[in-house]
Amino acid sequence: MKAIIMAGGKGTRLKPLTCTKPKPMVYLANNPVMTHTIELLKKHGITDIGVTLQHMSSQIMDYYADGKDFGVNLKYFIEEIPLGTAGSVKNAQEFLDDTFLVISGDGLTDIDLKKAIQFHKEKKSLATLILTSVGNPLEYGIVVTKETGEIIKFLEKPSWGEVFSDKVNTGMYILEPEVLDFIPAETFYDFSKNLFPLLMDKGITLYGFNGEGYWCDIGNCQAYLEAHIDILMERVTTFMPYKELLPKIWVGENTEIDPSAQLIAPLVIGNNCYIGANTVIGPHSFIGNNCIIGNFSSIKRSVLWNGIQIGKRAALRGAVICSNVNIKNNASVYEGAIVGPECTLNENCLVKPGSKIWPGKKIEEGSVVKDNLIWGTKISRSLFGSNGIKGQLNIDLFMGQILQIGSAFGSQIDGSLGKIGISSDDAVVSRTVKQALTTGLQIVGCQVYDLGILTLPICRFAINKGNLDGGIYVRLSPEDNLIQITFLNAQGTNIGKSLEKKIENAFNSDELRYVSPEKIKDIIVLENIYDLYFASLKNYFKEKLDFEVILTCPSEKLGKSIENLLKDLGCVVNVVSEEEFNTFSGGIKKGDIAVKFDRQADKAALWDEHGKAISGDKFKVLLASIIFNKYKKMAYVASVDEPSILERLAKSYDSNVLRCKTDLGHRMESMLKQGEYGREQFFMEFDGIYAVLNILDFLRKKQLTLSQAVSKLPEFHIYREALNCPWEIKGKILRSLLENSDGTCSDTIEGAKFMHPYGQILILPDAEKPLVNIISESNLMEIAQEISGNYRNKIQSLICSVTTETTEDTAPTVAPIN
Repeated sequence: MKAIIMAGGKGTRLKPLTCTKPKPMVYLANNPVMTHTIELLKKHGITDIGVTLQHMSSQIMDYYADGKDFGVNLKYFIEEIPLGTAGSVKNAQEFLDDTFLVISGDGLTDIDLKKAIQFHKEKKSLATLILTSVGNPLEYGIVVTKETGEIIKFLEKPSWGEVFSDKVNTGMYILEPEVLDFIPAETFYDFSKNLFPLLMDKGITLYGFNGEGYWCDIGNCQAYLEAHIDILMERVTTFMPYKELLPKIWVGENTEIDPSAQLIAPLVIGNNCYIGANTVIGPHSFIGNNCIIGNFSSIKRSVLWNGIQIGKRAALRGAVICSNVNIKNNASVYEGAIVGPECTLNENCLVKPGSKIWPGKKIEEGSVVKDNLIWGTKISRSLFGSNGIKGQLNIDLFMGQILQIGSAFGSQIDGSLGKIGISSDDAVVSRTVKQALTTGLQIVGCQVYDLGILTLPICRFAINKGNLDGGIYVRLSPEDNLIQITFLNAQGTNIGKSLEKKIENAFNSDELRYVSPEKIKDIIVLENIYDLYFASLKNYFKEKLDFEVILTCPSEKLGKSIENLLKDLGCVVNVVSEEEFNTFSGGIKKGDIAVKFDRQADKAALWDEHGKAISGDKFKVLLASIIFNKYKKMAYVASVDEPSILERLAKSYDSNVLRCKTDLGHRMESMLKQGEYGREQFFMEFDGIYAVLNILDFLRKKQLTLSQAVSKLPEFHIYREALNCPWEIKGKILRSLLENSDGTCSDTIEGAKFMHPYGQILILPDAEKPLVNIISESNLMEIAQEISGNYRNKIQSLICSVTTETTEDTAPTVAPIN
């Protein structure tokens, strides 16, 4: 006898389990569902099997091949278009020359097929439906039969008002080949909706066989989990490929279990696994092949597929984890949650009950997932951070993604053929990423201008002066060795949040403006950008800058160019190494200045003639005073976390301060809206070379030393620190602080600001990490630290009070396996 396995289903209701697999290939008890069907057929002597395929058919054919490795003979019948249940079997008509069985490839059953076949032959039936009783028949076709088994009535997926039986159609049929003649060829045709009503209308008697045993169609994720429990509770007899190490504890080959680990029956652990020290694997758990479970982790009532890595002290409760997922230390996944394949859950993540995470997502440290995560967060919590896109190549960012990011940016540029400049630093990895981005831009029709190896400020200069529509800059971040991709608009500033969102949406939805091959344009290389930048600075500063400058810069080429520029402008320059510079502690001749640039020269730090450092907030206030001196009656743009002393300084120059959000793109956009002095502020804040030259020119005009210029600034001190704070309670923390502020709170566009008799403090939730930033300001550092300490204690107390502890169910006492 032959059988047909219907294996064309998509399994939509099982997503994300079926996002990358057809439903018959979803793992059930560490094997594809269809393997259980094949084993059932073998058990009843059926080894000649046809398989009807439609969705992701190659995965099934590649896995089972001709079936010999599974002890059967398989032949495949692929639907070019969906044909329905009956239509798909009609497609295999040439294979079916005698009585045959039709069975689903995505269900689980142990019903006695031999008895059903015997019943069919005894009744001399043309078509026999295998029936079973269920508690809730609403999702199935219900059937009423006579005592003889003759079907008198059936209804597909009734409402409760239409329910007239608990007997349902299992989707397993025993048919004679003549039935196929009633099915039209190459037409969508269904057994229950079309064929069986047609046969009954023609007066052909159909029979129903009441199958005894277990049956589950695994129609949804809840049924999927319940089927695993049923297997372990031995409610169904099915295929189990592992050795029973202890009663109801099955373990595969080459699996190492630490002696201190606790295994609580019933459970299954696959081949080539490692179970770490003090780990608890609770009852009703399935662990697939090639899994690593870290020390002190706890898994109960959960299903793990293959290749999963779980860190230390992780907790899984009633969850399904698909293949190749990386769950890091202290992460938790709870009841009914599903994590799709290739996902990463970073440290301290919490996936709440019922949440579903689609494949390939990377969840940031400390994140809480409480809804379905389908689009977004393909790279992290958000594609964009505070300064573009940042991540580790081949861990957070893959070349295919990078190419698509380039296409997403190019698709958002105004006009059908945007002119995009692209540059990078000299790191090999940066240049490699730049190539992928360039290709992504080209395939959506952009004209790409290769600006060469530059710094970010020089790239901004080239975009602005070259009348380009936008730009991309790639660099290797020296702080954490991560790739950073910065996106620029036509003015050379960072793009705003609205454009970031459009790029992210286009990236996530694949809505990209691809062009035909003949419209892809060759790259145009723009040379001598470096020289043009330094020539423009030399032309801008006309007066001689008569200073002795000690200079250090980690980039040899950049350092040499800055040295030559300063010499051309009249300075005496002494270039020293970073090591020599770091030993500097004063003793410079009066009138000298020491300058330290970073690798990009977008930031600089100064030391005055007495060896006192001017950097960070002090450097920023010095630049503001120079701009106020130059323009007067202006609006100076400052983010909410910058010194409040700026307001006092602005007032002395009959000017004002315009506060903005901390987002870099928003700050830049706000500056450029202020006209000429806004552009001056932009270049001084984001181009360290231009800022230093302006400081030297200011000292020249005012006949001041650097220490004298700084001494004229109002006295202020800022103390900054950060506290760990889970994402989900950041809002509660700020609300509690504001509700109990006793009138000390002050208006701010971000975070919460509180006034103090001798200063002020800003509580600012971090946009990228599970942190709360505490920024206090006073005219004395000791007071700033005291203010910060008071609020730190308040926040820590609030975090403790609003954080709810997850109560785990008590495990039975068991002895560890030795």
